Amino acid sequence: MRALRDQKLPDILRQFKLIGHPDFWDSLLSKVHDLAVQAKFEAEVQAKKRALELAPIRAYARRAIYRKLGGSLAGIGNALRFNGIVDYVESHLKRTGKYPVGRHTVLYSSTISNNRVQAPKSTLEVQFPDE
Repeated sequence: MRALRDQKLPDILRQFKLIGHPDFWDSLLSKVHDLAVQAKFEAEVQAKKRALELAPIRAYARRAIYRKLGGSLAGIGNALRFNGIVDYVESHLKRTGKYPVGRHTVLYSSTISNNRVQAPKSTLEVQFPDE
């Protein structure tokens, strides 16, 4: 799908072999639908693969000790903090080949705007297990 974005309409029509096709619109609609289904499937496969990659990292992050928020919107804030810890553990693991131990300062995003998590700007003191 992404490759189509950079192409001009005549090139796309040639690629799909639709030039001079008797049922042009039906064929075009069918091709676009098939591509959308394929893209959705590939995105789901990637999401499952990513979830499997993150499973041990998330499990390790759950063992970390950090200050949790209270109040009516605490669930969102605590989820943002936890996701920041997961990102930190993943980054640390890639950089050093080891899980973090002891006390670390973790950068995390504390705000959501327009249904998107904003860039990390807040810090959090986290105590990881000593192993």
